[in-house]
Amino acid sequence: MTFENITCINVPSIIIQKTLSFLQKNGLENKESICLWVGKNINGNFFIKEIIFPKQLNNFISFRVSADELDRINRELYEKKLKLIVQIHSHPRVAFHSHIDDEFPLVTTLGSFSIVIPYFGYVSGNDFKEYGIYRLKSFGWVKLSKTKIESIFKIME
Repeated sequence: MTFENITCINVPSIIIQKTLSFLQKNGLENKESICLWVGKNINGNFFIKEIIFPKQLNNFISFRVSADELDRINRELYEKKLKLIVQIHSHPRVAFHSHIDDEFPLVTTLGSFSIVIPYFGYVSGNDFKEYGIYRLKSFGWVKLSKTKIESIFKIME
């Protein structure tokens, strides 16, 4: 299974609000954090249905999710028949995919997305162009252009 055929990610605005709220809450303590968007693929259109906030250890420049927690999440996704397609995490300053982000992603399926949100999530919620958005290809993580981001990510009210 891959997500390489996905051409559209439909994200409810409430998911974005909850994501930013979580990142900002941790940011108030000067901590990076991560959450996961999960949902269903329907003919190349992916619909985000839920957000998962993994148990994690956080500090100013990183986060860690245990193997046990990843196992718990995978079992939950299997039971609910949902797929993990997007990881979202914060950075204290600018959005970029660090070496650690490249080497230790929580999403590992080809075609998955990694979103880095700068300033601990204190950004405009409805403007994906402020985020660093990367897609996993067979040769590694590729940063998406602003045009590509606009064509793939759709906010649903």
